Amino acid sequence: MNRDTILPNTRQEYELLRKFAGYSFCDDFHATATLDDLNYEYMKEYLVKTNAAHDLRKLPKEEMAKMLKLVGEEESNKDKIKNFALLMFADRPEDYIPGAHVEIITESRDGTSRMSAEKFEGPIWIQAQQVRNYFKDRIEHSYTLRESGNIYHRIVKNWPDIAWNEFSTNMILHKNYDNPNYAGIYVYVDHISFANHNRPLPPVSIKDLNEKTVFDIRTYLNPQIKDMFYKLHLIESYGSGVRRAKTALEENGNNAPVFLPDNETDDYTQVIMYINKEYKEYEDKDTKPIQTEIIKLPKNQQIVYDTILNNPGLRIPALSEICGLKEKSIEHALEKLRAKKLVVFNGNNKTGGYFII
Repeated sequence: MNRDTILPNTRQEYELLRKFAGYSFCDDFHATATLDDLNYEYMKEYLVKTNAAHDLRKLPKEEMAKMLKLVGEEESNKDKIKNFALLMFADRPEDYIPGAHVEIITESRDGTSRMSAEKFEGPIWIQAQQVRNYFKDRIEHSYTLRESGNIYHRIVKNWPDIAWNEFSTNMILHKNYDNPNYAGIYVYVDHISFANHNRPLPPVSIKDLNEKTVFDIRTYLNPQIKDMFYKLHLIESYGSGVRRAKTALEENGNNAPVFLPDNETDDYTQVIMYINKEYKEYEDKDTKPIQTEIIKLPKNQQIVYDTILNNPGLRIPALSEICGLKEKSIEHALEKLRAKKLVVFNGNNKTGGYFII
């Protein structure tokens, strides 16, 4: 034992025992669930989304479950369902595994201390997608800033979607589903907190999460879910999520995220993501900043407006190609933008295009 070696505390000893025993709650069998408790349509949808061979997508439910390793293979457990199968393919995993859902708790902006909650249930991979969509629809906002006399602009976001996606998906992926506490996201005026009731498995520590961006060697609490999330493109290359989130925050002008707890005993993992300070300053102002035009629009209108701002004179087909939106969506957005007197069509029908007013 060298001078840097320390004895593990109770929590660390438990984690090490789990790791070296190779135990995974997700790979264990549920006490009462059967194949009937899995939704066949979700299983087929998973195979479609992961580009499985067409003959595999048409397998009967029992054969499909065996192929996906959702059920026992031995005679003694052939009728039993694994916990990760319920998390991935049950209509309501929480009916079998308490706490298998995500809640987003949002602080009211009316000056009171009220909080509102949104609960996300269903298969955990669909929870991950719904939580991502919630951010795009309800939380993500931006200002487009264009200084007077300057054709160029910049966009200031409150938080980058990449960071939200990585932290929220990792929270679902790395949750200890043996713990009945749900995974929670708390949205405040100036920061967002992602909280899980377990810590990362050694060798990764909270200190590492604060100081490092690359984790070449790490152990996954839920390896089956990790593999399935990777095939669904919910996570990128293994171990890269923290790096992607930190990079996105830095590029967006946000402070670095903070990982907690700052001790070795508390059994939870929390990451705090702070709002972009410049965005917050504009949000707090009652009037527009001097010499700066602030344009805040619905998502599709914002995309079309920004594209025209950077590429004046384009027509609808070219806008569609650059924006990635369908031409019908472009037309609808342009109709709204023209009504607001933000864009105009100049030139004839053959050679003209759209310009910012």
